[in-house]
Amino acid sequence: MKKLNRPTLLFERDRDYKPTSRSEIEAVFGALFLINVKRGNRADINEFFNKNGTGLLTILANSLRFYDITTRQEPSISDKLAPIRTFHSAFVANCQSAYNVGESVIIDEMLVSFRGRCSFIQYMPQKPAKYGIKMYSMCDSQTFYTFNMIIYCGTQKPGPYETSNKPFDIVKTLTEPLKRTNRNVTTDNWFSSYPLAEYLSSVGLTFLGTLRKNKSEILDIFVTENKNLVPGSYLFGYNDTSTLVSYVTKKKKVVLVLSTLHDENEADDETGKPVQVMDYNATKGGVDTVDLMCSRISTSRRTKRWPMIIFFQYLDIAGINSMRIYQMNNCLETFVRRKYIFNLAMELMDENLRERAKIYETLDSKVKKNSETVNYRNAPAGAIEQSAPG
Repeated sequence: MKKLNRPTLLFERDRDYKPTSRSEIEAVFGALFLINVKRGNRADINEFFNKNGTGLLTILANSLRFYDITTRQEPSISDKLAPIRTFHSAFVANCQSAYNVGESVIIDEMLVSFRGRCSFIQYMPQKPAKYGIKMYSMCDSQTFYTFNMIIYCGTQKPGPYETSNKPFDIVKTLTEPLKRTNRNVTTDNWFSSYPLAEYLSSVGLTFLGTLRKNKSEILDIFVTENKNLVPGSYLFGYNDTSTLVSYVTKKKKVVLVLSTLHDENEADDETGKPVQVMDYNATKGGVDTVDLMCSRISTSRRTKRWPMIIFFQYLDIAGINSMRIYQMNNCLETFVRRKYIFNLAMELMDENLRERAKIYETLDSKVKKNSETVNYRNAPAGAIEQSAPG
């Protein structure tokens, strides 16, 4: 058998590279957002360039890492999230420092679609993606601003990163920054329990959520006996700190809502439903809305690396969060997300385009003639007119 020589690869040696810059990284993010606006996250990247201009974008996107490659094996022994841990912690800290959530937050699960190699992929048949990386998220119920997140990675080895995956402990961790703020926390029946409601009351938070019917604290009169009532009827129960509502939605189906937010047994005048049920319906959809917004306009690209999937999801969430901050600061009631993302992409690419325009001025005249006109080369800083895509 003839021995084949190893082919010489482009950028095979360290000296073939040069250090990147902040403007180049921002330009990559801007390009991803711009492709996002055109809904081309699954299309070939070459389709978005008139000529072969994908070199820098492709190299930097493929080279993105969130850890020191020389020491990555050391923390990964005790931490499954070592490749993304530093970035995750910094991103969540920035989300919490940039915005104060409103009077009510929602905690729910989020599934990031991924079918590559990863030890903690989850199967969730009720989610559109079915397979992926599960995240627990806490969002503002009204503005859908994502305030805190936990990545589910299964059981960690004993050590500093060992955490509990019980619903009670997950809610306790997510609500840690909100203690003593008198905000309301809404959860679904997977998280909800009477001990959780009692704990949140003890740390200065109120609770609103649906309960599963197999909880030991629930009396039979709220479940079995109430099933025989007419749809639309309800039964109240209460103690010193909380109220429980058993609401018959249809024949032989009962929904249980536990609340420490309400202290009166009232029903809505228009619908006839208990106010606990009405308030739960009004605040329960924040995380699902964020998940839907991320799927409709997404920066995600095809990749086999699970840290990149999380990075793309965080990039989408960052776009939504920054849009909410911009909307609040400018007192805008209505806002078009697609136009905002387009302007955000242009702002991120602005500095790098100006640097490349200066290089353009030094090129040979023949090269200039064969290249496209660069609109940024003569424009003063901040004077670039940005128009929304058609």
